[in-house]
Amino acid sequence: MKYLSIGIILSLSLLTACTKGSTGDAMIKHAELTKFEESLVDLTSEHSFVFDLEINNEEITEVITIVDYYENGEFVRQVGNMSSEISQETIDDKIRVAFIQQTLSENEENWLMSVMKDDGHLSSSSPNNIDGKERINFASASGGVNEGPLSIVESNLIGSIAYSSNSDISVLKEIKTKEDIKKATDYEQAYLISVELR
Repeated sequence: MKYLSIGIILSLSLLTACTKGSTGDAMIKHAELTKFEESLVDLTSEHSFVFDLEINNEEITEVITIVDYYENGEFVRQVGNMSSEISQETIDDKIRVAFIQQTLSENEENWLMSVMKDDGHLSSSSPNNIDGKERINFASASGGVNEGPLSIVESNLIGSIAYSSNSDISVLKEIKTKEDIKKATDYEQAYLISVELR
């Protein structure tokens, strides 16, 4: 009987560990927007990412949104970095994360980032000077995860944007390795979009 009890406990522990591993500390997925919301986002942005976030780990107290800018495969600067607190009272709320890229002129753009919860939202605006690098003859593409697990403390890459004078651009759905980062940023201009949980 003693060994049966230990066997049951071990089985349940393994099952719990496997379940948590598949859903991660949080799950992220593309937000299902209404037609009105889609039109509003399209009207105000060149590229955008809107995700819903479900927190699975009660130790998470912070969601950080990050936009990194690259030129020809080399990191140039962090365009935006915003932190939003997650309290124990709001951890079960629906959380929506948005990244919106707005072109202001041929050499300046603005990034809006927002974390929205039932009790309100926190937003930040980050201008980015692209140093006169005209995009008139550039093709662009963007993409990211449709759905997937996120890990606490790690930087979770969830999307990318690429600009190039070469019309043959491809974006990766998942960016996990250094080789993936190189492929995603090996263009005249590129952005990596990420979320960190702490």
